[in-house]
Amino acid sequence: MTPPNGIPNVQLRQARPATLLPSPGEAEPKPLMTHSGKRFFRTHVTGIATAAPLALWLAVVTAPACAQTPAASNPLQMGAIRHLQSDLFLEEGAGFKRVRIGHSFQQVAQTWGSPQSMRRSLLGFSKKWQYRLNQGAVITVAGGKRVESITVVGGITTPFGTAEGARFGMTRAQIASIYGEAPGKQSNSSLSYPGRGVAFAFNKGLLHAITVTAPKRG
Repeated sequence: MTPPNGIPNVQLRQARPATLLPSPGEAEPKPLMTHSGKRFFRTHVTGIATAAPLALWLAVVTAPACAQTPAASNPLQMGAIRHLQSDLFLEEGAGFKRVRIGHSFQQVAQTWGSPQSMRRSLLGFSKKWQYRLNQGAVITVAGGKRVESITVVGGITTPFGTAEGARFGMTRAQIASIYGEAPGKQSNSSLSYPGRGVAFAFNKGLLHAITVTAPKRG
């Protein structure tokens, strides 16, 4: 029926709240009445009870077993830089003055602080700690219960070297002139002196890495 003003009466109905249909495995939503009288819905999802532990288990299983990341690691490793500013030379068969072959990893952490990356073998018998410093240098300390090798990787601007005089950027011939002819069969990209506890790796003909280990006798 149309009123005299010609405008039809329209009755507005209050919109009913939308109700989500339950997904497979879900129970029907149940209303939860609060003290204010407002209606909320509480959905009981039967899959959640098992989904969260399953997701956590998958995250643990699929994560790399050998990689560990320490918390709150300083990007510049100020502890290492502070000591290495006056400890630039690797002694063949021994290491740095403050971090040496045979030290425990606890001693390394006390001297240089926590490393930026820690890797452990799948069986947990050996591990590698890496310290990334300025001038593009990366120091890797590796071993089992104690340090067995110290490797420094760098470029021409890297200030580290060996006590005998090897420096980054030197050629293979220059290293051989310092240490003499290397024993055994050697590749064009490396020189190894196991009896003196030092080895060198070259990249594009220039010294790229120095590794110090305990000297091998005989």
